[in-house]
Amino acid sequence: MNDASKLFEEFKTLLQERNEEQIIEFLTSNPTVLVNSDEDGPSGLMLIAYHRLANVMPVAQQLAPSVGLYESIAYGLLQKVKDTISTDSSLLNRAAPDGFSPLCLAAYFAQYEVASWLSEQGADLNQAATNPSQVAPIHAAVAAKHLGLVQLLLSKGADVNLTQAQGVSPLHSAAHRGNLQIVKALVEAGADIHAQMDSGETAVSFAEKEGHQQVIDYLNCQV
Repeated sequence: MNDASKLFEEFKTLLQERNEEQIIEFLTSNPTVLVNSDEDGPSGLMLIAYHRLANVMPVAQQLAPSVGLYESIAYGLLQKVKDTISTDSSLLNRAAPDGFSPLCLAAYFAQYEVASWLSEQGADLNQAATNPSQVAPIHAAVAAKHLGLVQLLLSKGADVNLTQAQGVSPLHSAAHRGNLQIVKALVEAGADIHAQMDSGETAVSFAEKEGHQQVIDYLNCQV
């Protein structure tokens, strides 16, 4: 293992420990880890976003030697996203190293303005991740618990019944999280209440398992 790899492993260990002050101190001395990555994995800057380290993110953004497209999406740098894709339109639907599409990343990180612009440019609303999760933008928006993004994607024509790995639909995910507003938005857009995951679970059984009574009552009234 070379020195760069050792530093990156040390960095990932710090991320797991979530000591933000220590992470910032490490990054100040070793800013290059922010543009490094494992093979076919996200950059250090992206990993900080994935770990939701709110106090570290602005510092990391300033320290990073460069900020790529996917990092710009995660950090909500709309103008940078516009400039990059306007220069090379093939990037609009090009998956990140970890398999997620630009629009999917914008949804996952709750970057509404970025997602809106990408969709206006014709981003694939139903593009599944190239990794085993098969997560598409609508799944990411539900996971982010962002009603506005869910509504945006549905209004643009996202498939409300699109499934990710294990046959999980957006409605299954929303019911599992107990998010009544998103459940309602999905049902009103035509979500199949009776759809089953590979395991046989339905949205109602998911909600029952998690004890989300309002979701249970609403879904039962739709049957």
